[in-house]
Amino acid sequence: MIRKKGVMCVLVALLSILLCNVTAFATESDIPDATSQFYINDFADIISDDVEKEMQEKAVALAESSEGIQVVVTTVQTIGDADPVLYTVDMYNKYGIGKNNMGVLIMLSVETRDIQIRIGDNMTKYLSDRKCGEIRDDYGIPYFKNDEFETGLYEMQNATIEHITSKVQSAENEVAITPTDVKNVENEGFFGMLISLLAIVVAAFVSFFGLDNYFRKRKEKKAAEENARIENSELVQNLKQRIESLNKSIRRIRSDAETTIDAKEREIASLKERLESTERELNDLKERNKRAIMAYPDLDKKVNAIFAKEREEANKEKALKVELQLKNVLTLECTRHNLYQFRKAYNAFFSLSYEQQKYVPSELVNRVKELYNKSLNLQIEFEEEERIRNDKAKAEEVQKMILGVLNCSVTRHMLYELTRICHAYEDLTGEQKKYVTADVENLYTMKRKANRLQEEYEEEERRQRRQREEEERRHRESYSSSHSSFSGGSHGGFGGHSSGHGAGGKF
Repeated sequence: MIRKKGVMCVLVALLSILLCNVTAFATESDIPDATSQFYINDFADIISDDVEKEMQEKAVALAESSEGIQVVVTTVQTIGDADPVLYTVDMYNKYGIGKNNMGVLIMLSVETRDIQIRIGDNMTKYLSDRKCGEIRDDYGIPYFKNDEFETGLYEMQNATIEHITSKVQSAENEVAITPTDVKNVENEGFFGMLISLLAIVVAAFVSFFGLDNYFRKRKEKKAAEENARIENSELVQNLKQRIESLNKSIRRIRSDAETTIDAKEREIASLKERLESTERELNDLKERNKRAIMAYPDLDKKVNAIFAKEREEANKEKALKVELQLKNVLTLECTRHNLYQFRKAYNAFFSLSYEQQKYVPSELVNRVKELYNKSLNLQIEFEEEERIRNDKAKAEEVQKMILGVLNCSVTRHMLYELTRICHAYEDLTGEQKKYVTADVENLYTMKRKANRLQEEYEEEERRQRRQREEEERRHRESYSSSHSSFSGGSHGGFGGHSSGHGAGGKF
């Protein structure tokens, strides 16, 4: 029975190994062959020729200076439904990167937006999984999120080579790993690898029943990632539309500004032409005036006399209009309602020049001024009476409020009303307070008493609340002393952490 079980285990192990090999071969068949450059395989065509040449030279220089350490950068448009980790592991093995398994593979999938770093088993001496994650997060993903794939890959390769170079230089004084040592290590680990392989077969057999759940979760995850990618795409489209709208606005504003500038330039040119024409006419008039003076020496005096006569006639005309306006207001009754008409006529006289005022009779002006002053005094008296009436009305309102509470017994409930009446009295002006004849001092005395009663009430409330709390506390202590109870317990758990060689993730 034991022999049969052993045979079954061997058959299961052989079948699992065969399936793993078939799967590996099937996966590797989908992986493109390395290019002739080997170190840079830009299948997605996202790296320019100049940058690709520089990256190739850096990788070759590292391989030559470190006796076989190879850093390979590969880009693909998509990996389809393949697992990114398994895909890059198969690619690493297919390309045979690094002498004595001392290699690094940086692989970017554009459509699935995935970046992976895989390293050989012996490469962990110089490049840890944690450092791979730091290079990915610090030098790659910040650029990949903005679709700057070329810059991100350049920075990741540069950071990886610099880190390896520094580690190799620091290890120069240490004992180096020779091919013989590596071979011995591989021989010594042969049996351990067989044991690990059997453990993997058993784990695969046990996990076979959970494959359906695994693929279902994987499908849901892919659907969520696809939705997120679509949302990000919509956001990008919205941003592009906003940028295009802003560019259109800028172009429109620039066109309007250019049109305005052209119009102003044309206007300036037209004004310059008019100025030049006016200057020519002025020079012509000056020349004509000069010849006229030479022909008629007394012409200037005659012309000045004509101008003086014209100015006099114009001044008389303006003065006559104001005189008629003054005569019209003299027919009005001297009341405060006609103050505006008197002021308007009086101001019209003072708007005349000194020469024009000479033609207006002074008696007429004095009579209008007298009517204006009388109507102004009547308006001032009216406004003063209105102010006094308003002050008395406000004072009377407050006085009614005061008289309404003076004969009441003071309680704490009156505090709000007394405070409101005191504020109303305080809002009165000094003139308005003169018309309040009620006992204001008694009002403030009542307010202080009501305030004191309210404070005593609140203090009593606080005292009773403290007393109730003290009684409740004593009751709880009495209950606790008569009933015992206990509680406790603890729990714990184990945690662990494991990682493969390298790092990767979505961006």
